[in-house]
Amino acid sequence: GGLARGRTGRAWVLELFGRYRGTVRRTGLLWVNPLLLRRRVDVRLRHWRGEPFPAADRGGVALRVSLLVVWRVRDTARATLGVEDHEGYLRACVEAALLRVPVAAPGAGRGAVQA
Repeated sequence: GGLARGRTGRAWVLELFGRYRGTVRRTGLLWVNPLLLRRRVDVRLRHWRGEPFPAADRGGVALRVSLLVVWRVRDTARATLGVEDHEGYLRACVEAALLRVPVAAPGAGRGAVQA
């Protein structure tokens, strides 16, 4: 029950009776107290690509804007205990930030977009 195998790019958040007890990021064979609840967290480098949408620059030239976010989980405790689904949370934050950027439709004219 207590023997575990650590892998590269993965970590475990350990809990005992609902309280955070630590994070294991080691690789190889290791022993973990069998009473601890283990939550697996993927800490590899990942990316998220948004859907392209039409926009225009200051001169009125039509553009297609796409968003690429590259991210990695650093704080495993906050990723598992702070939010329910950290990938969905990141997606919602990126989309909300993108909606705040003023984008004009193609052919809107000169000086319509100021960012």
